[in-house]
Amino acid sequence: MEREEKKVENEKETFSSSGCYNKAWLLLTNNQQNLNHLICCICNQIANNAVELQCAGHENAEQVYLVGEECLQMYLNQSNGKCPIEQHDHCEFVKNKSLTKQVSDLLVTCPRQYDLKKSQPKEDHENECNYKGKISEMKDHLDNSCRLISIRQIISFVKELQSQLKDETLQTVLSLFLSLKMDFLKSDAEIETLKESDNEKSKEIQQLNDKQFKQIAKLNDELKQLKSVKQFNEKKQNEEIAKINNENLILKQQLTEENEIQIIIQHWIRILHITFGWINDFNKLIANYATTFFIFDTFRSSSKLINTFTGHTNTVFSIDYSTFDDCQLICSGSRDKTVRVWDVDNNKQIQSFNGHSDDVNCVKFSSYHYHNHRQN
Repeated sequence: MEREEKKVENEKETFSSSGCYNKAWLLLTNNQQNLNHLICCICNQIANNAVELQCAGHENAEQVYLVGEECLQMYLNQSNGKCPIEQHDHCEFVKNKSLTKQVSDLLVTCPRQYDLKKSQPKEDHENECNYKGKISEMKDHLDNSCRLISIRQIISFVKELQSQLKDETLQTVLSLFLSLKMDFLKSDAEIETLKESDNEKSKEIQQLNDKQFKQIAKLNDELKQLKSVKQFNEKKQNEEIAKINNENLILKQQLTEENEIQIIIQHWIRILHITFGWINDFNKLIANYATTFFIFDTFRSSSKLINTFTGHTNTVFSIDYSTFDDCQLICSGSRDKTVRVWDVDNNKQIQSFNGHSDDVNCVKFSSYHYHNHRQN
């Protein structure tokens, strides 16, 4: 019984709804630096319901004198109201709500578990309480959810039964009851352990499901991206193929038209008398084909301007075409009284005859010169 009564005293020192808190208990879960300004200057523990002394005698002191409310009341009752700092009368104090809130928010372990390990440090305990929470939540934990029965409750219960029980049989029943109670607590602890194990497994399964879902979502995104890239490449490739086919078709049409026009122009330049006219500023030479047995509209619809020869200053009346040493030549006569010879391949004038005294109405290459040139 003496040993159990000591446990009750230890429990009061560790946690109390009104008294100061055991500093060693709080140091298990808090740094020393975070607790230094919360120590009661009377009991040297952590102040509960912190009160700040504001006596006139030491109001200029640099140190803040902090005490627990219960410690201060007990001290004042024992010292006839004298201040615990300088032992003067009329001790004045005020509650410090800020520091009280800091103390209430400190994290701590279960005080019953702390007392159990403190009293039996080398023994293995089947029933343990691993609770960790704020001081402000500790009373609710001890009253409603702690796995460890309060030693004070057990001693009170035993004392009450012992006062009523007088014979040995009832003592045996009491011992049996206590044994059954311990077995019940043990079973309850095992059930809680199984529940925690099931919860851990459920969490692992959920984590695996989440991981698998993320992998599937990632694969779907990659597949969509690949499909999008493939469609874009196919579209681009089809556009390039269509463009190439269209360009080839245009080139074929242009080549066909150019060949046809070249054949027609070469034919008619050789056999027809072609009249040239000047437009606007007379700096462009254009052909106007006379109406013959050749269907002129058909020729005009398929023809286009090939070269522009600039040099005459007035109307061109006549041109002729010939070849010398594989060179294509055109001669032209004009109202400007000149005869000019043009290199078709190089698109330039190579000769100008300026001796005429009047308009030149007709020009023609000499066949004699052509044959003589071929013989030489």
